[in-house]
Amino acid sequence: PNPGFGPSNLNAEEILRDAANKFLKDIAYRVDQNCIDGWHGIFGACTNIAATDYERAEGSGVFILARKDHPAIKHIVKFTAPTKLAVTRASRKLLQLVSKDLALHTDSANVFGLVKEVGYLQEQENLFKIKFIGRHHWEVIHNDQVLIRVKYGQPYLPKPPFNEDKLRKDLPRIFGEMNDRQISRIVLLVCEAEKEQHGTMLLVTKAAKKEAIRLSSQSLPISPKALTSELLRNLTPIDGAVIINPKGTCYAIGAILDGMATANGNPARGARYNSAIRYVKTSKYPCLAIVVSEDGGIDFIPDLKPAIKRTQIENAIDCLEKLVARKPASRKRFNETMEWLNKYRFYLLASHCDKINELRNIIEEKLHAEDPMAIRLLRSDFVPNPDMCTDLYYENEE
Repeated sequence: PNPGFGPSNLNAEEILRDAANKFLKDIAYRVDQNCIDGWHGIFGACTNIAATDYERAEGSGVFILARKDHPAIKHIVKFTAPTKLAVTRASRKLLQLVSKDLALHTDSANVFGLVKEVGYLQEQENLFKIKFIGRHHWEVIHNDQVLIRVKYGQPYLPKPPFNEDKLRKDLPRIFGEMNDRQISRIVLLVCEAEKEQHGTMLLVTKAAKKEAIRLSSQSLPISPKALTSELLRNLTPIDGAVIINPKGTCYAIGAILDGMATANGNPARGARYNSAIRYVKTSKYPCLAIVVSEDGGIDFIPDLKPAIKRTQIENAIDCLEKLVARKPASRKRFNETMEWLNKYRFYLLASHCDKINELRNIIEEKLHAEDPMAIRLLRSDFVPNPDMCTDLYYENEE
Protein backbone atom coordinates (compact mmCIF):
# COMPACT_ATOMS: atom_id res chain seq x y z
CA PRO A 1 0.00 0.00 0.00
CA ASN A 2 2.95 2.38 0.38
CA PRO A 3 4.99 2.65 -2.87
CA GLY A 4 6.21 6.21 -3.29
CA PHE A 5 5.49 7.15 0.32
CA GLY A 6 7.99 9.48 1.96
CA PRO A 7 11.11 11.16 0.53
CA SER A 8 12.06 9.46 -2.70
CA ASN A 9 13.78 10.03 -6.00
CA LEU A 10 11.54 7.51 -7.76
CA ASN A 11 9.65 8.68 -10.83
CA ALA A 12 6.03 7.77 -11.56
CA GLU A 13 6.87 4.66 -13.61
CA GLU A 14 9.14 3.30 -10.88
CA ILE A 15 6.45 3.85 -8.26
CA LEU A 16 3.93 1.97 -10.42
CA ARG A 17 6.33 -0.95 -10.89
CA ASP A 18 6.99 -1.00 -7.15
CA ALA A 19 3.23 -1.09 -6.46
CA ALA A 20 2.62 -3.83 -9.05
CA ASN A 21 5.48 -5.92 -7.69
CA LYS A 22 3.95 -5.66 -4.20
CA PHE A 23 0.51 -6.52 -5.58
CA LEU A 24 1.77 -9.66 -7.35
CA LYS A 25 3.78 -10.68 -4.29
CA ASP A 26 0.64 -10.45 -2.14
CA ILE A 27 -1.33 -12.56 -4.63
CA ALA A 28 1.41 -15.21 -4.67
CA TYR A 29 1.50 -15.17 -0.86
CA ARG A 30 -2.27 -15.71 -0.79
CA VAL A 31 -1.86 -18.71 -3.12
CA ASP A 32 0.89 -20.44 -1.12
CA GLN A 33 2.56 -18.95 1.96
CA ASN A 34 5.54 -21.32 1.68
CA CYS A 35 6.87 -20.15 -1.73
CA ILE A 36 9.09 -17.35 -0.47
CA ASP A 37 11.28 -17.28 -3.60
CA GLY A 38 8.18 -17.30 -5.77
CA TRP A 39 6.51 -14.31 -4.06
CA HIS A 40 9.50 -12.07 -4.53
CA GLY A 41 10.23 -13.05 -8.11
CA ILE A 42 6.88 -13.57 -9.81
CA PHE A 43 6.53 -10.09 -11.32
CA GLY A 44 10.01 -10.20 -12.84
CA ALA A 45 9.60 -13.82 -13.96
CA CYS A 46 6.39 -13.09 -15.85
CA THR A 47 7.83 -9.93 -17.42
CA ASN A 48 10.87 -11.89 -18.64
CA ILE A 49 8.74 -14.72 -20.06
CA ALA A 50 6.59 -12.20 -21.96
CA ALA A 51 9.72 -10.60 -23.41
CA THR A 52 11.21 -13.90 -24.65
CA ASP A 53 10.46 -15.46 -28.03
CA TYR A 54 10.61 -19.18 -28.76
CA GLU A 55 11.88 -19.96 -32.24
CA ARG A 56 10.95 -16.38 -33.24
CA ALA A 57 7.35 -16.81 -32.02
CA GLU A 58 5.92 -14.52 -29.37
CA GLY A 59 4.40 -16.15 -26.32
CA SER A 60 0.71 -16.64 -25.67
CA GLY A 61 -1.07 -18.87 -23.21
CA VAL A 62 -2.10 -19.19 -19.57
CA PHE A 63 -0.45 -20.16 -16.32
CA ILE A 64 -2.79 -21.09 -13.46
CA LEU A 65 -1.38 -19.72 -10.23
CA ALA A 66 -2.50 -21.98 -7.37
CA ARG A 67 -0.94 -24.09 -4.63
CA LYS A 68 0.38 -27.49 -5.64
CA ASP A 69 -2.51 -29.48 -4.15
CA HIS A 70 -5.36 -27.11 -4.98
CA PRO A 71 -8.63 -29.09 -5.28
CA ALA A 72 -9.75 -27.14 -8.36
CA ILE A 73 -6.71 -28.31 -10.35
CA LYS A 74 -6.96 -31.45 -12.49
CA HIS A 75 -3.54 -32.63 -13.66
CA ILE A 76 -3.47 -33.85 -17.27
CA VAL A 77 0.32 -34.04 -17.67
CA LYS A 78 2.47 -33.93 -14.53
CA PHE A 79 6.21 -33.17 -14.76
CA THR A 80 8.31 -35.54 -12.64
CA ALA A 81 10.87 -32.76 -12.14
CA PRO A 82 9.13 -29.35 -11.83
CA THR A 83 10.70 -26.42 -13.67
CA LYS A 84 11.52 -23.18 -11.85
CA LEU A 85 9.28 -20.36 -13.07
CA ALA A 86 12.19 -17.94 -12.77
CA VAL A 87 14.20 -19.91 -15.35
CA THR A 88 12.98 -17.81 -18.24
CA ARG A 89 13.92 -19.88 -21.28
CA ALA A 90 12.61 -23.13 -19.80
CA SER A 91 9.30 -21.55 -18.71
CA ARG A 92 8.91 -19.82 -22.07
CA LYS A 93 9.50 -23.14 -23.85
CA LEU A 94 6.82 -24.81 -21.72
CA LEU A 95 4.37 -22.05 -22.67
CA GLN A 96 4.33 -23.59 -26.16
CA LEU A 97 2.48 -26.60 -24.68
CA VAL A 98 -0.50 -24.50 -23.61
CA SER A 99 -3.70 -24.80 -25.62
CA LYS A 100 -7.25 -23.51 -25.40
CA ASP A 101 -8.14 -26.36 -23.05
CA LEU A 102 -4.89 -26.77 -21.09
CA ALA A 103 -2.86 -24.38 -18.93
CA LEU A 104 0.43 -24.63 -17.10
CA HIS A 105 0.26 -24.88 -13.31
CA THR A 106 2.56 -22.86 -11.05
CA ASP A 107 2.62 -21.96 -7.36
CA SER A 108 4.83 -18.91 -8.22
CA ALA A 109 8.05 -20.89 -7.66
CA ASN A 110 7.69 -24.09 -9.74
CA VAL A 111 5.86 -25.21 -12.87
CA PHE A 112 4.24 -28.61 -12.25
CA GLY A 113 2.58 -29.57 -15.54
CA LEU A 114 -0.44 -29.17 -17.77
CA VAL A 115 -3.78 -28.86 -16.00
CA LYS A 116 -7.45 -27.98 -16.26
CA GLU A 117 -9.42 -25.85 -13.84
CA VAL A 118 -12.45 -27.69 -12.38
CA GLY A 119 -14.96 -26.49 -9.81
CA TYR A 120 -13.08 -23.46 -8.45
CA LEU A 121 -15.02 -21.53 -5.79
CA GLN A 122 -14.31 -17.87 -6.57
CA GLU A 123 -15.00 -16.69 -3.01
CA GLN A 124 -11.83 -18.53 -1.88
CA GLU A 125 -9.71 -16.09 -3.93
CA ASN A 126 -6.71 -18.41 -4.04
CA LEU A 127 -6.55 -19.34 -7.73
CA PHE A 128 -5.50 -16.83 -10.38
CA LYS A 129 -4.60 -16.90 -14.05
CA ILE A 130 -1.54 -15.29 -15.60
CA LYS A 131 -2.32 -14.79 -19.27
CA PHE A 132 0.40 -13.99 -21.82
CA ILE A 133 -1.19 -12.09 -24.70
CA GLY A 134 1.72 -11.33 -26.96
CA ARG A 135 5.23 -9.97 -26.92
CA HIS A 136 5.98 -8.05 -23.69
CA HIS A 137 2.30 -8.19 -22.67
CA TRP A 138 0.69 -10.16 -19.84
CA GLU A 139 -2.14 -9.85 -17.34
CA VAL A 140 -3.47 -11.33 -14.10
CA ILE A 141 -7.07 -12.55 -13.98
CA HIS A 142 -9.38 -13.74 -11.23
CA ASN A 143 -12.78 -15.17 -12.07
CA ASP A 144 -12.62 -13.69 -15.61
CA GLN A 145 -11.89 -10.21 -14.23
CA VAL A 146 -8.59 -8.62 -15.23
CA LEU A 147 -6.85 -7.26 -12.13
CA ILE A 148 -3.71 -5.80 -13.69
CA ARG A 149 -1.96 -5.68 -17.05
CA VAL A 150 1.74 -5.28 -17.78
CA LYS A 151 3.17 -4.11 -21.10
CA TYR A 152 6.90 -3.67 -21.74
CA GLY A 153 7.44 -4.09 -18.01
CA GLN A 154 5.11 -1.22 -17.15
CA PRO A 155 1.94 -2.08 -15.18
CA TYR A 156 -1.42 -0.44 -15.75
CA LEU A 157 -5.03 -1.03 -14.77
CA PRO A 158 -7.55 -2.26 -17.34
CA LYS A 159 -10.13 0.26 -18.41
CA PRO A 160 -13.72 -0.62 -17.50
CA PRO A 161 -16.23 -1.41 -20.26
CA PHE A 162 -17.92 1.63 -21.73
CA ASN A 163 -21.08 2.97 -20.13
CA GLU A 164 -23.84 1.88 -22.51
CA ASP A 165 -26.54 3.92 -20.77
CA LYS A 166 -24.44 7.08 -21.09
CA LEU A 167 -23.82 6.44 -24.79
CA ARG A 168 -27.55 6.00 -25.40
CA LYS A 169 -28.19 9.39 -23.78
CA ASP A 170 -25.28 11.16 -25.48
CA LEU A 171 -26.07 10.12 -29.08
CA PRO A 172 -29.27 12.21 -29.43
CA ARG A 173 -27.57 15.10 -27.61
CA ILE A 174 -24.88 15.18 -30.29
CA PHE A 175 -26.91 14.33 -33.39
CA GLY A 176 -30.40 15.54 -32.54
CA GLU A 177 -33.42 13.32 -32.98
CA MET A 178 -32.59 9.61 -33.22
CA ASN A 179 -35.02 6.73 -32.81
CA ASP A 180 -34.38 3.77 -30.50
CA ARG A 181 -33.48 1.49 -33.41
CA GLN A 182 -30.76 3.85 -34.66
CA ILE A 183 -29.35 4.31 -31.16
CA SER A 184 -29.29 0.55 -30.57
CA ARG A 185 -27.50 -0.04 -33.87
CA ILE A 186 -24.70 2.39 -32.95
CA VAL A 187 -24.41 0.84 -29.48
CA LEU A 188 -24.12 -2.65 -30.96
CA LEU A 189 -21.42 -1.47 -33.36
CA VAL A 190 -19.45 0.04 -30.48
CA CYS A 191 -19.78 -3.24 -28.56
CA GLU A 192 -18.35 -5.08 -31.55
CA ALA A 193 -15.55 -2.54 -32.10
CA GLU A 194 -14.54 -2.96 -28.43
CA LYS A 195 -13.54 -6.56 -29.20
CA GLU A 196 -10.92 -5.57 -31.81
CA GLN A 197 -7.63 -6.69 -30.24
CA HIS A 198 -5.41 -4.33 -32.21
CA GLY A 199 -7.57 -1.26 -31.67
CA THR A 200 -9.77 0.59 -34.11
CA MET A 201 -11.84 3.74 -34.58
CA LEU A 202 -15.44 4.48 -35.50
CA LEU A 203 -16.34 7.96 -36.68
CA VAL A 204 -20.03 8.76 -36.47
CA THR A 205 -20.82 11.98 -38.33
CA LYS A 206 -23.84 13.59 -39.91
CA ALA A 207 -21.62 14.39 -42.89
CA ALA A 208 -20.44 10.81 -43.42
CA LYS A 209 -21.15 10.88 -47.18
CA LYS A 210 -19.40 14.25 -47.69
CA GLU A 211 -16.43 13.27 -45.55
CA ALA A 212 -15.98 9.95 -47.35
CA ILE A 213 -15.70 11.90 -50.61
CA ARG A 214 -13.42 14.59 -49.13
CA LEU A 215 -11.11 12.00 -47.57
CA SER A 216 -11.20 9.63 -50.54
CA SER A 217 -7.46 10.03 -51.19
CA GLN A 218 -6.68 8.80 -47.68
CA SER A 219 -9.42 6.22 -47.17
CA LEU A 220 -11.26 3.41 -48.93
CA PRO A 221 -14.74 4.71 -49.88
CA ILE A 222 -17.44 2.08 -50.28
CA SER A 223 -20.99 2.00 -51.57
CA PRO A 224 -23.31 2.99 -48.69
CA LYS A 225 -23.87 -0.08 -46.54
CA ALA A 226 -25.90 -0.53 -43.35
CA LEU A 227 -23.45 -2.07 -40.92
CA THR A 228 -24.09 -5.08 -38.74
CA SER A 229 -21.83 -6.35 -35.97
CA GLU A 230 -20.78 -9.29 -38.16
CA LEU A 231 -19.85 -7.06 -41.10
CA LEU A 232 -17.98 -4.56 -38.91
CA ARG A 233 -15.84 -7.43 -37.66
CA ASN A 234 -14.45 -7.79 -41.19
CA LEU A 235 -13.82 -4.06 -41.66
CA THR A 236 -11.85 -3.12 -38.55
CA PRO A 237 -8.61 -5.16 -38.91
CA ILE A 238 -7.06 -2.53 -41.24
CA ASP A 239 -5.74 0.79 -39.93
CA GLY A 240 -7.89 3.90 -40.08
CA ALA A 241 -11.40 4.91 -39.11
CA VAL A 242 -14.71 3.42 -40.20
CA ILE A 243 -16.93 6.37 -41.22
CA ILE A 244 -20.65 5.95 -40.57
CA ASN A 245 -23.66 8.22 -40.19
CA PRO A 246 -25.97 8.24 -37.12
CA LYS A 247 -28.18 5.65 -38.82
CA GLY A 248 -25.26 3.18 -38.93
CA THR A 249 -24.66 3.41 -42.69
CA CYS A 250 -20.98 3.08 -43.63
CA TYR A 251 -19.39 5.20 -46.38
CA ALA A 252 -15.66 4.57 -45.95
CA ILE A 253 -13.16 2.36 -44.12
CA GLY A 254 -9.46 2.76 -43.35
CA ALA A 255 -9.83 6.55 -43.24
CA ILE A 256 -6.91 8.66 -42.05
CA LEU A 257 -8.52 11.64 -40.32
CA ASP A 258 -7.19 15.16 -40.66
CA GLY A 259 -7.65 18.27 -38.54
CA MET A 260 -5.80 21.22 -37.07
CA ALA A 261 -3.52 20.68 -34.08
CA THR A 262 -5.14 21.70 -30.78
CA ALA A 263 -4.13 22.09 -27.16
CA ASN A 264 -6.34 19.14 -26.27
CA GLY A 265 -3.95 16.49 -27.58
CA ASN A 266 -2.14 14.07 -25.30
CA PRO A 267 1.45 13.14 -26.23
CA ALA A 268 1.20 10.08 -23.94
CA ARG A 269 -1.52 8.64 -26.19
CA GLY A 270 -1.13 7.16 -29.65
CA ALA A 271 -1.69 8.62 -33.11
CA ARG A 272 -5.21 7.16 -33.35
CA TYR A 273 -6.43 9.02 -30.26
CA ASN A 274 -4.74 12.32 -31.13
CA SER A 275 -5.97 12.30 -34.73
CA ALA A 276 -9.52 11.80 -33.40
CA ILE A 277 -9.07 14.77 -31.04
CA ARG A 278 -7.87 17.01 -33.89
CA TYR A 279 -10.65 15.93 -36.23
CA VAL A 280 -13.55 16.30 -33.80
CA LYS A 281 -12.27 19.62 -32.43
CA THR A 282 -12.12 21.22 -35.87
CA SER A 283 -15.04 19.48 -37.62
CA LYS A 284 -17.86 21.67 -38.94
CA TYR A 285 -20.38 18.87 -38.48
CA PRO A 286 -21.76 17.06 -35.40
CA CYS A 287 -19.60 13.99 -34.90
CA LEU A 288 -18.50 11.40 -32.38
CA ALA A 289 -15.22 9.48 -32.54
CA ILE A 290 -15.04 6.12 -30.75
CA VAL A 291 -11.40 5.15 -30.22
CA VAL A 292 -10.65 1.56 -29.17
CA SER A 293 -7.09 1.18 -27.92
CA GLU A 294 -4.95 -1.94 -28.14
CA ASP A 295 -5.21 -2.17 -24.35
CA GLY A 296 -8.95 -2.68 -24.60
CA GLY A 297 -10.19 0.70 -23.36
CA ILE A 298 -12.60 2.97 -25.22
CA ASP A 299 -12.46 6.74 -25.48
CA PHE A 300 -15.41 8.80 -26.70
CA ILE A 301 -14.59 12.15 -28.27
CA PRO A 302 -16.35 14.27 -27.19
CA ASP A 303 -17.00 12.60 -23.84
CA LEU A 304 -19.98 14.67 -22.79
CA LYS A 305 -20.56 15.80 -19.25
CA PRO A 306 -24.09 15.36 -17.88
CA ALA A 307 -26.62 17.97 -18.95
CA ILE A 308 -28.10 20.26 -16.29
CA LYS A 309 -30.99 22.72 -16.18
CA ARG A 310 -30.09 26.33 -16.80
CA THR A 311 -32.54 27.32 -14.08
CA GLN A 312 -30.25 25.63 -11.53
CA ILE A 313 -27.56 28.20 -12.30
CA GLU A 314 -30.06 31.04 -12.29
CA ASN A 315 -31.38 29.90 -8.90
CA ALA A 316 -27.84 29.94 -7.48
CA ILE A 317 -27.28 33.48 -8.82
CA ASP A 318 -30.65 34.51 -7.37
CA CYS A 319 -29.47 33.19 -4.01
CA LEU A 320 -26.38 35.45 -4.21
CA GLU A 321 -28.57 38.45 -5.02
CA LYS A 322 -30.68 37.76 -1.93
CA LEU A 323 -27.53 37.54 0.19
CA VAL A 324 -26.51 41.00 -1.02
CA ALA A 325 -29.76 42.42 0.36
CA ARG A 326 -29.75 40.34 3.56
CA LYS A 327 -28.55 41.85 6.83
CA PRO A 328 -26.48 40.28 8.18
CA ALA A 329 -25.35 38.10 5.27
CA SER A 330 -25.23 34.34 5.89
CA ARG A 331 -21.64 33.21 5.58
CA LYS A 332 -22.70 29.54 5.61
CA ARG A 333 -25.25 30.03 2.83
CA PHE A 334 -22.73 32.06 0.80
CA ASN A 335 -20.05 29.36 1.06
CA GLU A 336 -22.52 26.61 0.13
CA THR A 337 -23.67 28.54 -2.95
CA MET A 338 -20.10 29.29 -4.07
CA GLU A 339 -19.13 25.62 -3.63
CA TRP A 340 -22.05 24.59 -5.85
CA LEU A 341 -21.12 27.15 -8.51
CA ASN A 342 -17.50 26.06 -8.40
CA LYS A 343 -18.56 22.43 -8.88
CA TYR A 344 -20.61 23.39 -11.95
CA ARG A 345 -18.37 26.15 -13.30
CA PHE A 346 -18.05 24.33 -16.64
CA TYR A 347 -21.72 25.15 -17.38
CA LEU A 348 -21.45 28.91 -16.77
CA LEU A 349 -21.80 31.32 -19.67
CA ALA A 350 -19.95 34.64 -19.86
CA SER A 351 -23.00 36.54 -18.57
CA HIS A 352 -23.22 34.15 -15.60
CA CYS A 353 -19.52 34.58 -14.78
CA ASP A 354 -19.70 38.38 -14.87
CA LYS A 355 -22.72 38.46 -12.58
CA ILE A 356 -21.32 35.90 -10.12
CA ASN A 357 -17.97 37.69 -9.87
CA GLU A 358 -19.73 41.00 -9.23
CA LEU A 359 -22.04 39.59 -6.53
CA ARG A 360 -19.24 37.59 -4.92
CA ASN A 361 -17.08 40.69 -4.46
CA ILE A 362 -19.98 42.62 -2.91
CA ILE A 363 -20.83 39.82 -0.47
CA GLU A 364 -17.21 39.21 0.50
CA GLU A 365 -16.75 42.89 1.33
CA LYS A 366 -20.00 42.86 3.27
CA LEU A 367 -18.96 39.81 5.29
CA HIS A 368 -15.55 41.34 5.99
CA ALA A 369 -17.16 44.55 7.23
CA GLU A 370 -19.46 42.57 9.53
CA ASP A 371 -16.59 40.48 10.97
CA PRO A 372 -13.10 41.77 10.08
CA MET A 373 -11.41 38.98 12.09
CA ALA A 374 -13.11 36.09 10.28
CA ILE A 375 -11.10 33.86 7.95
CA ARG A 376 -11.52 34.84 4.29
CA LEU A 377 -11.45 32.32 1.49
CA LEU A 378 -9.62 33.56 -1.60
CA ARG A 379 -11.58 32.56 -4.71
CA SER A 380 -10.52 32.96 -8.31
CA ASP A 381 -12.83 34.69 -10.78
CA PHE A 382 -15.21 32.58 -12.81
CA VAL A 383 -14.48 32.49 -16.54
CA PRO A 384 -16.49 30.75 -19.30
CA ASN A 385 -15.21 27.40 -20.55
CA PRO A 386 -14.64 27.43 -24.33
CA ASP A 387 -16.01 23.86 -24.60
CA MET A 388 -19.36 24.82 -23.06
CA CYS A 389 -22.20 24.51 -25.59
CA THR A 390 -25.78 25.31 -24.59
CA ASP A 391 -27.23 22.82 -27.07
CA LEU A 392 -25.24 19.97 -25.49
CA TYR A 393 -25.18 20.82 -21.82
CA TYR A 394 -28.49 22.50 -20.99
CA GLU A 395 -31.54 20.29 -20.61
CA ASN A 396 -34.73 21.15 -22.41
CA GLU A 397 -37.04 22.64 -19.76
CA GLU A 398 -40.21 22.83 -21.83
